[in-house]
Amino acid sequence: MFSRVAYQALVNAIGQEYVSDDPAVTQAYTKNFWFESIPEERQHRPAAIVLPSSVEDVQAIIRIANRHKFPFIPTATNLWTTCIPHGPGYVLIDAKRMDRIIEIDEKNMYATIEPYVTYAQLHAEGIKKGLTLGIPMSSSQVSVLANHLFCGITGMNHWTGYQHRQILAVEIVLPDGEILEIGSRGLPNAGNFWGEGPGPDMRGLLRGLWGHMGGMGMVTKMTVKLHPWVGPKTLEAKGLSPNREMVIPKTMKNYLINFDNTEDCIEAMYQIGASELGTSCTRITAFWGPCIMSRSANELHKLWKSGLIKSMMGKGGGLVVRLEDFYEGQIEYEEKVLKQICEETHGNMIPPEIMGPFDFVAGELIRPGSTLRAQRAAGMFFAIKLTGGSLEWAKETFERANALKKDYIPQVFLDDDNSCWCASIDHGHMAYTEIYLYGEMNREAWKAGMELTEKSVKEDLGKRFIGAQFSEDVDLIGPHHLDYHLILRKFKRTFDPKNVSNPPNPISWEEKEGEWFKKGD
Repeated sequence: MFSRVAYQALVNAIGQEYVSDDPAVTQAYTKNFWFESIPEERQHRPAAIVLPSSVEDVQAIIRIANRHKFPFIPTATNLWTTCIPHGPGYVLIDAKRMDRIIEIDEKNMYATIEPYVTYAQLHAEGIKKGLTLGIPMSSSQVSVLANHLFCGITGMNHWTGYQHRQILAVEIVLPDGEILEIGSRGLPNAGNFWGEGPGPDMRGLLRGLWGHMGGMGMVTKMTVKLHPWVGPKTLEAKGLSPNREMVIPKTMKNYLINFDNTEDCIEAMYQIGASELGTSCTRITAFWGPCIMSRSANELHKLWKSGLIKSMMGKGGGLVVRLEDFYEGQIEYEEKVLKQICEETHGNMIPPEIMGPFDFVAGELIRPGSTLRAQRAAGMFFAIKLTGGSLEWAKETFERANALKKDYIPQVFLDDDNSCWCASIDHGHMAYTEIYLYGEMNREAWKAGMELTEKSVKEDLGKRFIGAQFSEDVDLIGPHHLDYHLILRKFKRTFDPKNVSNPPNPISWEEKEGEWFKKGD
């Protein structure tokens, strides 16, 4: 447990100004988009907040945590639920003082950053040098480093692949306080250009499909791959907040294509990938559009009931494709190919003159900024499935998910029956799928979400699919998938011998078995 002696040790190491256990301060750190709906027994304030400014500070904090045996949570922009303590006595490490872009290497196309650097910050500096990176739909305000570690699904995955594949050299303070440098950073004077070796690729310690969620120490520096940018050195905007939106650069063109059925939409994504068209190819959901465009719940309901957005998406979903002019005439050529694919797959390309509100949505797929507003307007965001596979597998996921959640709409969740979001990855060689659910911020919605999650995991296990893999899920899923949970627990116990790094992530120290789960079911 966290004691006054431990508190004073933190003060001595970091300074009184950067350590606080004031309830008014710690309560502020409990506010993310899920906290109010979580059952009271799961709601815990951090025991203290500490703000390091360097890797040495982080190392000192973690060593103190091991000495005094209190758990800590490394955070950056503090959005996700794993930033909420699982019990009393947790110390939250807030990295907001570690916000430097250390280097942008134009020649080798990478950037080295600290934890609190946001996508908006790095994107703005990168495009000045003709470089860019994919930005997740969780918005530009989130940490680049944390998102690469945790999820990393962006509008550019179609072109660049999964975000975690963009991780190069890394500096991490392990749960026992030792500093590990991964990739070329671990060699004297080698720089930050490479992520593998020598020897085993230790980036696997950071994440698989999902990251360790603060359960394997704190990454203090990361080098990420950047990609060519063909737009202007600064992005223009129009309108006044909250109706401010990006002006799409002339070197880019967005298309919205709707379909009468999911099969045609998936076939179009396959063909677009095979033709290597564009930098983005994403099936978006009808309800998401009104959510990010609305400034209030009343405006959301009014826009949704108008049917405008839903009619633009079609029964088979709306496919957003972005083409870019990396060479003169590229958009013109690729547009012809895209139109041919539409004809072959029965897609309906929405004419630019009637796109209307979609211009705002298209801008969100380049530099997202309003997704968090979507959660405010709708109340609470929930998602099931959250995993990757083939595009064909994604189609099956849509069908199974819609069948699961139909009984909750509209009684609990404010959603249509086709809110299946799917991103093409590596030109259609893979796909990532989430099933979105928006509901009121209350316990009923939380309970319904938990019920849906349980049903979803049961269904996935029966078909040998892997869905969301958070700490509570790993012991349920592992026995059905080569007992990988046993290996993961060995890593946790080896690298975190005192069990202080945001337990129970990425897996609990103790073996657990869900009430509804038995090995072999």
